[in-house]
Amino acid sequence: EQMLSVALLVVSTLAALGIFTELSNWGRAQLFKLMAGVAVALLVMATLEVYTPFKIISDGARELLYQGRFIYASDTRDLLISGGVRPKVFTQEPSHLAKALAVSISASVVLSQHRFRIPIGLTAWVIAFILTGSPTLLLGLGVIFASIVFRTPHARSGFEIVGRVAFVSAPIIAFL
Repeated sequence: EQMLSVALLVVSTLAALGIFTELSNWGRAQLFKLMAGVAVALLVMATLEVYTPFKIISDGARELLYQGRFIYASDTRDLLISGGVRPKVFTQEPSHLAKALAVSISASVVLSQHRFRIPIGLTAWVIAFILTGSPTLLLGLGVIFASIVFRTPHARSGFEIVGRVAFVSAPIIAFL
């Protein structure tokens, strides 16, 4: 059993290294399109799962894909904690969807050169948070926040950076 765990760890590490090597050869625009596409697709499927009968298809696919393995089925817990059944979009549990949304949305904001990338990214984040109700998304918000503070080369002094942090933090803190 330990040998199997070591083998799985080695294989997953090599797979991650291979993906990193491949993606490091891609241009910024290609990576942005990939991440934005993933974010939009996940948001659309999560919306469908929450507001339409698409949940039946997603749950059926989950049963087929994960037969005999752990499948999150704590709808009662979801109702108690978040007030609704959280979408899973073909994954084993809702936190997997939230992690994918956090990564894809924050990567889209960081990679984008669009003038309105921050408002668009924050809007996508709010929609994702409303759909999933997952605190995991706060990690993505942290990446967006860091990109706002440290991306612009105009901040020359510590005072200016602190000012930016305060300016950006106020609405985020008010929202939470």
